Amino acid sequence: MTDAGFPRQGDEVQVVTTASFEGLADEWDDLALRTGAAPFARPGWVRAWWSAFGRGELRILTSRRDGELSSVLPLARVRGGLRSCSNVHFPVFDGVCLEPEDLQILLTAALRESRQGLVLSQLDSEGQLVAATRQAADQNRCRLVVLDATASPFVDTTLSWEEFEQSLTKSRRNDVRRRRRRLAEQGEISHEITDGTEDLEAHLSEFFRLEGSGWKADKGTAIHLLPETRRFYEEIAAWAANRGLLRLSIMRLDGRPVAVEFTIDDGVRRYLLKMGYDPEYARYGPGLLLQLGEIRHALEDGRTYELGVGMNAIKEEMGSAQRTIEHVAVFPRSARGTLARRTVEARQAVYRKARGSTLLRRGRDAVRRRLTRRRASSPDTTPAPD
Repeated sequence: MTDAGFPRQGDEVQVVTTASFEGLADEWDDLALRTGAAPFARPGWVRAWWSAFGRGELRILTSRRDGELSSVLPLARVRGGLRSCSNVHFPVFDGVCLEPEDLQILLTAALRESRQGLVLSQLDSEGQLVAATRQAADQNRCRLVVLDATASPFVDTTLSWEEFEQSLTKSRRNDVRRRRRRLAEQGEISHEITDGTEDLEAHLSEFFRLEGSGWKADKGTAIHLLPETRRFYEEIAAWAANRGLLRLSIMRLDGRPVAVEFTIDDGVRRYLLKMGYDPEYARYGPGLLLQLGEIRHALEDGRTYELGVGMNAIKEEMGSAQRTIEHVAVFPRSARGTLARRTVEARQAVYRKARGSTLLRRGRDAVRRRLTRRRASSPDTTPAPD
């Protein structure tokens, strides 16, 4: 195997900052398309994310082999350390590369630049970036720590729609038929799918309204309450529509939207990003009915249907398989690296405790609601932390 501790002959590592982002974008996008990278590794996604959530200094690491772009890894320098340009709005974070060794070269460069280590979030545990990170940590005698791991369920294309439907319990199938029948008694049900090439602004307005209704508004997590988050999804929708990746699915009752899904479809996987429904019709389960319809369309189109990171009762029931999304960090074996590791691990321990405590979750939600109202009422908003 190539020793990724040093660039190979003909390799050149460069750092691209915000000022020179656009000069790299076309070449980066071409590399992503040629290598079959996920949409979230493309410059349009990263540009929208950085505009909404970025903080610190953008540092996009690139490598070139004999002058040709061979890998890209978008990072940010925050408080002296380096971390991935990703947060909960990133289904999966990854680099783009011709070969895994190209990513190892970039990771080695990152570790040499940051004496406080490297933090990477939203990684597929079976993906190329995790493997490259482990190799780079070993070769540079650094310590790799898995800070968190979360299930990400999906519906696999090994199932036909009929097989998937039969995998549901009999009581669930009866419940779905009953809800659909009762909803139909309220009016005419229709299902609209748009790719955003027409009336995107109007469809997004419907999406934001339904996504932000009910419990999300009560907890302060609705997209429309957070200016930076709304801006991110507006920019992503426009970018995805221009590249044939956007899929907005809307269930209507007598023309009135009652459920909506915002998904990204790259021809292999259909990623559910956000969904919502009208709480007035909650007893009929319009969100569930729409999701089942989208799962059927995905399977019939030969796509896996990604249910999103995190597990709940519905996801556990619907998912036929799951992958693990990891939050990892690599620290040099030095006094500074040890201090950085202990600080990050302490923060993660607090986060896990808060996530498992009902009382702390309620306190967190109360603080979030106050901050959300403050940011929504302020003309000058600052990016939310990762």
